[in-house]
Amino acid sequence: MTGLALPSGLPPGAYWRHEDPRGIAEGAARALARAEKADWSSGSSAARASDFRDWLVLRSWIAARFAGSAGTGGEGQMLVIFADYQAAAAIGPTNPRARAVQAIGRTQTILARQIPGFVGWAPPRVFATGPDGETGFPLVAIAIVTVIVAVAESAAVAYLAHQASQVVDNYLARRADLAGLVQADAAVLRVLDRHAERETAEGRALPLDPAESAALAELERRQVALAALKTPPVVGADDGGLPWWALPVGIAAAIAAVSVFSR
Repeated sequence: MTGLALPSGLPPGAYWRHEDPRGIAEGAARALARAEKADWSSGSSAARASDFRDWLVLRSWIAARFAGSAGTGGEGQMLVIFADYQAAAAIGPTNPRARAVQAIGRTQTILARQIPGFVGWAPPRVFATGPDGETGFPLVAIAIVTVIVAVAESAAVAYLAHQASQVVDNYLARRADLAGLVQADAAVLRVLDRHAERETAEGRALPLDPAESAALAELERRQVALAALKTPPVVGADDGGLPWWALPVGIAAAIAAVSVFSR
């Protein structure tokens, strides 16, 4: 790959390039700690927005690892992430790994639907964000691109990245329910990240343990509660009532909770 061209072999869709001068690993660690504390008020606006985008990168990476669709490419510090949420949905909600991937993708969709302007928004094929608030500048304005996230057919994560400052300052810092959703999501990311490390160490797929299942059930409970709120309709969805996934997710969460706490 030369210059700022996209690596070959990526699926069609929108691509988000994100840069963090702290390094993605450090930025993701700070972002996860902030999300776990539900602290979206401390620090500068630019720092909060950067942490939020690093949280988006981290969750995309973990989803990709569990979906088996992660990959690397490019040069130097560049990383390519492709989180295939559609493939996970095709497996079915009863598969624990697919269920975890779907829950990760569902958080960003619910969050994006709370923000006016998301419905009908079409991301450019390629756009970029950096550490200084939300940006939509051309790729040529970035000297070093640290991470590329392949969004594929999910516009939610692209929209959230593009509107990071608005999402943090106007929603996460002011709405306890949305901050709580992200907090529950962060708890799932934490346990799934450790789970993936254990799988790497043992060289095989491992089932979710009771603590991991409980964290996933709590995230799904919050998702169902937020999905019941009146939000802007999404294209192709019914304008009223719960979305199609709310009932099976609610049942799965209840079954998981009973299974965990009856041990």
